[in-house]
Amino acid sequence: MVLKKAWKIVIGIVAGLCITIASFFVVAYELYSWDNETQIRRTYYCEHLTWGIFKGIWLKDAYIQKNYGTYNDCIVVMMNAKGIVYIAATGEEDVAGIVFGYAYAPQTILVFKNRKLYSLTTAYNNGCLTFENLQEIHDIHNNL
Repeated sequence: MVLKKAWKIVIGIVAGLCITIASFFVVAYELYSWDNETQIRRTYYCEHLTWGIFKGIWLKDAYIQKNYGTYNDCIVVMMNAKGIVYIAATGEEDVAGIVFGYAYAPQTILVFKNRKLYSLTTAYNNGCLTFENLQEIHDIHNNL
């Protein structure tokens, strides 16, 4: 009788572990099966919109304002979110002598690679983007 109860406990524990492990793989699959846009929006939200100053802005509010294309497995975008009020001041980012101008501060072009967002400067300095890539992005940014 005691042995029967012990087996039931062992079977219950094993079943619980199997369910937990299976749940982990389902979550991991969902995490990596998001399309690029969803991954970029989620990363932008987590890295940029969870600061205290952006209270009331949710993931559903984040969107890709402009997609500059894909370069060396990097997706280059300008992000925005409904409800954000930018300062009406121009901003600049000088990357390898190429100046990117922005109409609103602190809005900038971002580079998505390996589930992270980087500035153009960081992406270039880390070798993710080439000088030629920067020139092409600059031309697209300035509608040339």
